[in-house]
Amino acid sequence: MAGASAFAWLQLLLYPHLGGLLIWDMKFVAIVGPALIMGFLFGIGSLLFSKRLNRESEALAFWAASAASMAAVVGMWLTEWFAPDNFNDFVSILGLLFVGLVSFKFRWGAPRRKVRVAICFVNATLFALLLTGLWSYNNAEFEYYDLNQRPKLPKVESNLISTNDKPDVFVISVDTLRADSILEEKVLVPALDALREKGAWAQYGLAPAPATLPSHVSMLSGTGILTHATYSNEGILPNRFPTLAEVYRHAGYRTIGIASNGVLRAETDVGRGFEIFENVTAESSLNHSVKSLMWSGSAMTWLGRLGRGQLYRAVFLSLIQRRIAKQHDGGGAHERNGEVARDITLAYLDDVYKEDSPFFYFLHFMDPHQPYTPPPSTAGALSDSKNLPEQYRKMGDGSLLLARQVGADIELGSQDAGKAAKYLHNVYREEIMFVDECLEKIFERIRISGRPTYILFTSDHGEQFGEHSLMLHNNSLYEPLLRVPFILAGPGVPAGEILTTPHLEDIATTLLLACGLSPAPTMAGQDWLSVKEAARAYVSANEQIIAFYLGGWKLICDWLPGPEQADSLRPRELFHIATDPAEESNLIAEPEQENRTASLLSQLKERVAAGGLAERAEMSAEDRQMLDELGY
Repeated sequence: MAGASAFAWLQLLLYPHLGGLLIWDMKFVAIVGPALIMGFLFGIGSLLFSKRLNRESEALAFWAASAASMAAVVGMWLTEWFAPDNFNDFVSILGLLFVGLVSFKFRWGAPRRKVRVAICFVNATLFALLLTGLWSYNNAEFEYYDLNQRPKLPKVESNLISTNDKPDVFVISVDTLRADSILEEKVLVPALDALREKGAWAQYGLAPAPATLPSHVSMLSGTGILTHATYSNEGILPNRFPTLAEVYRHAGYRTIGIASNGVLRAETDVGRGFEIFENVTAESSLNHSVKSLMWSGSAMTWLGRLGRGQLYRAVFLSLIQRRIAKQHDGGGAHERNGEVARDITLAYLDDVYKEDSPFFYFLHFMDPHQPYTPPPSTAGALSDSKNLPEQYRKMGDGSLLLARQVGADIELGSQDAGKAAKYLHNVYREEIMFVDECLEKIFERIRISGRPTYILFTSDHGEQFGEHSLMLHNNSLYEPLLRVPFILAGPGVPAGEILTTPHLEDIATTLLLACGLSPAPTMAGQDWLSVKEAARAYVSANEQIIAFYLGGWKLICDWLPGPEQADSLRPRELFHIATDPAEESNLIAEPEQENRTASLLSQLKERVAAGGLAERAEMSAEDRQMLDELGY
């Protein structure tokens, strides 16, 4: 125990990106604590393999345990340097190698017994104290975006195109917003109600994927998912596809983009064409460091190596809950990001309204993405914490851990899990009401300007709350994830419901034509305001499944994107969406639907075969950690 825990301090002090005494107490619990247990096991092993306890067996146990700790020190840096995607077992392999070498080649004696006892006592005492939550962080507040540091709008570039008579354009995307949420009577969204009353709207639009980046790539490039082949949040917007911002900028528009989700980072190229593209996602350095340790520790520590997968995650989340005290001011990262997105938008509107040039503004809200943390203005409007069953109350209101646990329990048929899902759904709705509060101020500022403005409101995907025994998103292609709101208001837009289902790739073509501009040749979306066909063929996909819509039917297939992607299609579900929107009756095994399934599969194969191949953005350790924190 002395050898393992003493040398584990080296790993604590030399940990990549978190060196020295930075969050030393969290590193101690995650690194030195398991080393104590590992040292104890080495001590037991030395007794079993030695005829009697003597100085030689004590030395063997001390240096073998020390070698295991040193293996973690070397292994973590090898993992950091090579960052292998398919191999992260440096710590485990080096552990076997180092312990083996020491067992057969060691020639040193162990430190004096009093020294070893002192080391064990100090480390074990510290571990016990830290594990109880002593010295919890009470000031883990988020560092919010500083509006004073926002980039200044560049001076207008000279161009030969007269744009003074062109309308302004606003595209508003609210992350993880289900289409049905803003149509529910109990969800009070007066700003969106007013927008819908004066504009064209659909019961729902269809998203190309249940994840943020693929849907926004379609939204901003006007291309379908099989064309741009960005199926996950690790993808990129291929540079062969011009963006909506690039077309507007070429036409003389000012272009500004504000995102509140780290997925929409510069490396994905979704900001191409914007004069300013700011991501207002922010958190405290303390939280970032703790989460960095959690993410990297799965490969770099013995805790991660010996407690793989869900066990490691559960242990570490428990440690975080003990170490970081909850904030009880009703605030949190996401609602404050919503406020920042609102305030920075109002600031930029003040800037652009001083000029005659029209602008294209892309605004993205992170709320109501999990964790569900509505601010005081809407918290409790629809939810009551008493309705959350007792066994879930210690997992953090609205947390990712809670949502995942509820999902796992729903699959087991737990009635309490169903109640918890309903509770979370109401908290989620309260986040939507907060977004509406933010939009109300933005819409009022637009109205006061008196300038002609197109406003398109939508989302990237929805969220599940127990449907098909699922929670969260990016884990199915069912309707709660693919149906998103769709409202368009502006000059000449007819007010009322339009029966044609819009697709997110229609946004670019629809807006450009409304402004009298020509879409780029690669923008294959249609003009939603003029499309007459109510049921168009459509494809949604992620990296494992694909859905094909046609004529009121929906075929879901397993598939693997790649060179042989058409041959990998395997039908698994068939729904008549027109009469079964809840997808309760899977007709794939019905004999009378065999021909229909074959026909849909054949048409889907043609589209898949003509599709592109995925490209990946560069991913740092922090990027992968961020995706993990968001539930991806």
